[in-house]
Amino acid sequence: MDRTKADQDASAIAELLNAEYVFPDVAVTIGEALERAASGGAYDSIDDVETYAAEVTKHIHAVHHDQHLVVAKARRRGGKRTTFEERLARQRDRNFGFRDVATLDGGIGYLKIDSMTDTVDAGAGDAAVAALQFVAGARAVIFDLRENLGGSATMVQLLMSYLLDGDPVHINSFYLRKTDSIRQFWTLPYVPGRRLSRIPVFALTSPATFSGAEEFAYDLKVMKRGTIVGETTAGGANPSSRFEVSDEIDAMIPFGYPINPVTQTNWEGVGVEPDVRCDQAKALEVALDLIKARG
Repeated sequence: MDRTKADQDASAIAELLNAEYVFPDVAVTIGEALERAASGGAYDSIDDVETYAAEVTKHIHAVHHDQHLVVAKARRRGGKRTTFEERLARQRDRNFGFRDVATLDGGIGYLKIDSMTDTVDAGAGDAAVAALQFVAGARAVIFDLRENLGGSATMVQLLMSYLLDGDPVHINSFYLRKTDSIRQFWTLPYVPGRRLSRIPVFALTSPATFSGAEEFAYDLKVMKRGTIVGETTAGGANPSSRFEVSDEIDAMIPFGYPINPVTQTNWEGVGVEPDVRCDQAKALEVALDLIKARG
């Protein structure tokens, strides 16, 4: 990779970190490390963008391992950066992450959710409500999060609103560096259709379960609203935004961190431990056995 370009990109990433990263002192240390690597020729022999992005990310994580803090190739389609409309269209094609909704034998509801799409995206909230109402009469509900890479806290808020009853409940908070403030998330006082607040809940997890999906599992566990079955999750808690570094490179930079009102901490670096540990491939089978055993 051209040395001048590598130096420019490293400096641009360092500037973004200093301006946006939730931990300012760590941002300075990472930025200095990247600029040293670039000036020392660490990226000179790299001739493709994806390898360069992976190498820069490796150097970042050597200083501070935040899984949401990564450098990546810019998202493109037809040679141009993808637009918000194009990304939203892909979410619609994927039913906003609600991959499968079914009633299993014995009247057990099953929802496979592969992303936590922001409910402000047109149709995401409707997809969630439709899925939840489909299983509202079940005797137990299983949320399959084993391939869920996360997304937005607003979807977690909506799901938790259906699973809890009564007055609004404080489920999570986020510290935001930009405004030096705390944003709280509470269950919604009103949701369309029936709540599932009296139905036993199980969540299936794996090492791939990440970010917003981990928040959902974490909330269920600490509020004692659900049983987590499977393997420990990935351990990525800090919400991030995508920033354009150059025409070819983007940086995902965390702008805050969650503070659970019960534990006063979060799952960053440690993941969510299951209540019932088993091979993630057998998690559904184990959850079904637990439901049957409990009658």
